[in-house]
Amino acid sequence: MIKINLIPSEILLRQKQQYRMVQGAALGGLVVLLVMGVSFLHYHKASKLESRLKAGEAELVRLQEIVAKVQALEAQGASVRARLNVIIDLLKGRLLSTYFLQGILKSLPNGIWLMNLTSNAVSPSSSKIQFNAVARSSEDLADWIRTLENSGEFSEVELGPVTVSESVTGKVLNFTISSIYQMKQ
Repeated sequence: MIKINLIPSEILLRQKQQYRMVQGAALGGLVVLLVMGVSFLHYHKASKLESRLKAGEAELVRLQEIVAKVQALEAQGASVRARLNVIIDLLKGRLLSTYFLQGILKSLPNGIWLMNLTSNAVSPSSSKIQFNAVARSSEDLADWIRTLENSGEFSEVELGPVTVSESVTGKVLNFTISSIYQMKQ
């Protein structure tokens, strides 16, 4: 059997072109839909990221306010601690003279008489002192120096010039001792 096509070739060619145009339009529509879908996904993702960014910025502002409050409280705490330390140092310094005199009285033997005492505060709990005194004998002087050195409160005990003089009771030793007094805690 032989088939003969009686339709002119121009019509068949036109139909073929129309069919290809429909295919191209369908393919173009499909590409447009695909591009629109991808664009929508990117737009949706971008809007979610923008909302997260705004939420993060709001959280940052809130946390910065909290950090500022914490820093203000830390500064205030440091100020209070500094004031407290000053008060404690003043209280210690106020008691230094009392403890110092008690320490001297404990260490002073019977044969020693204080003539003059000079004190210069080095810190709230220590003081540099100088004694001008009279001793009945060199044994009393040695005993007192030994007692000062072993007391734990007096350090750097140094004996200055010693002179011998006559008094009503006999010969006496005039001397100077310098030391640093450290109040025991």
